[in-house]
Amino acid sequence: MLPTQTQVKPKIQKTDPPVVFHSIQDRFYQIRRYFIEKLTVEKHGKSGFQKIQFHQHLEQAKSYDQMERACKMYQENYEKGCCDQDLVKTLGRIDWQKDTVMAWMGDLNVAQGAHLFLMALPFLIFKYPTLKFLVIGRGESREFLEALILNLERAQPDHFFEILKKYFLKLSSKELKQAHHAFLQRIKRKEDALLYFEHARSIEERLFFTGTLSQKDLEGLLPLCQGAILSAAPADQMAATARCVLACGVVPLFHDIKAFSKFRLQVGKKLKSKKLKLKKLRLDLHYIDHFIWNMDFWMAHKARFQKAMAHF
Repeated sequence: MLPTQTQVKPKIQKTDPPVVFHSIQDRFYQIRRYFIEKLTVEKHGKSGFQKIQFHQHLEQAKSYDQMERACKMYQENYEKGCCDQDLVKTLGRIDWQKDTVMAWMGDLNVAQGAHLFLMALPFLIFKYPTLKFLVIGRGESREFLEALILNLERAQPDHFFEILKKYFLKLSSKELKQAHHAFLQRIKRKEDALLYFEHARSIEERLFFTGTLSQKDLEGLLPLCQGAILSAAPADQMAATARCVLACGVVPLFHDIKAFSKFRLQVGKKLKSKKLKLKKLRLDLHYIDHFIWNMDFWMAHKARFQKAMAHF
């Protein structure tokens, strides 16, 4: 009997398996490594040491002039458009598996209404213990916004209202001034004001500034967030930001403008509910009560909106 010829199996070339994110934590480690490599090259962003010194100067300030001097002394060079040097440490302070993280995106100046967004936070962080915010953007008002946050955290109403009046209110439009007066009416009584500052005690642990992020940075970071709040901006600028947010699979909250009427119609059909009209997602940051109402609506129905986004 002739011996049978052994069959030689062809060699299969081994290729690296595709990277699969099994959990939010895996994605966080990936973006953490990315920012560590990025920050070894970029050295122009605001450092953690600068932030500590800035806070020390604010705590020692006894008048608005001294606070304004401190803000201008440590004002970031936002024209370079770099992220903060301690961004990796900042992202590590968030529990990405348990916390509900929202990204606020826009220029940090008075016209964009970023200060009104911050003024509304004490009402929200008291209601939702796991709600946290990333403030993504640059602008000449960043240090003044940080001063507002610090005075809220330290429960210093005199300094808080002085910054609002002498900086933000002075530069505000007529519409923004109306929003300021509406806010002051809300905490007019002494009991309401004390409660407002009591709710803001932990605000520094719930709000994080990132500095300027590029589109590549956003593509890695935004998928970790549950939603993105787009500030007031020209339609073309907002459209570009919204496209980036949608490409990351994140639900954008924005002003009710014609540029997004088609998108709202599509999402409304996906929700298939008369009660959940997407027009209720209008986010007018010029009205603090409206912003709080929209965030309440979002927190109540975020699972349904995220499920609808999965079809796009």
